[in-house]
Amino acid sequence: MTDLWRLPAADLAPLIKSKQVSARDAATAALARLDQVNHQINAVIDHRPEDVLQQADAIDARLARGEDPGPLAGVPVTI
Repeated sequence: MTDLWRLPAADLAPLIKSKQVSARDAATAALARLDQVNHQINAVIDHRPEDVLQQADAIDARLARGEDPGPLAGVPVTI
């Protein structure tokens, strides 16, 4: 599989929802990429990886319980 951080949200979301990829895996991939490039682009100034992983784990737990957390749940987003 390609690097998860490269996937469009429309491709990544169904992988997470179907549990082919965990939200934690997607978050970890996005955080690793951010660590690689943020020092050059300074795009993220309020970096909270612990919060990101905690939120990803919550999405994975909801999916494990059979809940539908929403169409883009687990897809990493930066604004």
